[in-house]
Amino acid sequence: MEIWSSWLPMNTFNVFVDTWNVFGDDSETMLIVYAVCHMVGMSSTSSFLPYV
Repeated sequence: MEIWSSWLPMNTFNVFVDTWNVFGDDSETMLIVYAVCHMVGMSSTSSFLPYV
């Protein structure tokens, strides 16, 4: 469950970006949000998997 919930922000981001143009022309904010979502998702590989 932890691995799925860790990637939930990244998947949600992808759905919103692919479906609606929520950021408009503001690519800097989009990249910052993408980076944060990606870091949350990647944290599951280093913190949860050794304990599974």
